[in-house]
Amino acid sequence: MIDIHKVKQLAIPLLKQKGVVKASLFGSVVRGDTHKKSDVDFLIQVPSKYRGLDYFGFLGDIRRELEQRLNSKVDIVDYRLIKPALKKNILADQIQIL
Repeated sequence: MIDIHKVKQLAIPLLKQKGVVKASLFGSVVRGDTHKKSDVDFLIQVPSKYRGLDYFGFLGDIRRELEQRLNSKVDIVDYRLIKPALKKNILADQIQIL
């Protein structure tokens, strides 16, 4: 089971180091209903200097590093690109960590 406090302890230093502008957790970790195969859902604001392939490279690097630190699958959603159909639920669940 994934503990929200452990996620914050391991993720926040990396997110700061990478220059992430804003970050939140959402989903099962926040709701406290994780199970063995749960992933960790992050909502982040990518620094504006990342565009095009650099943007996707930045997201991929952060995802890989978070997965290594957390020993869990990670999903990342950019604040600017939340799908309208999911926005209400994601924003209702979120806990800002950065």
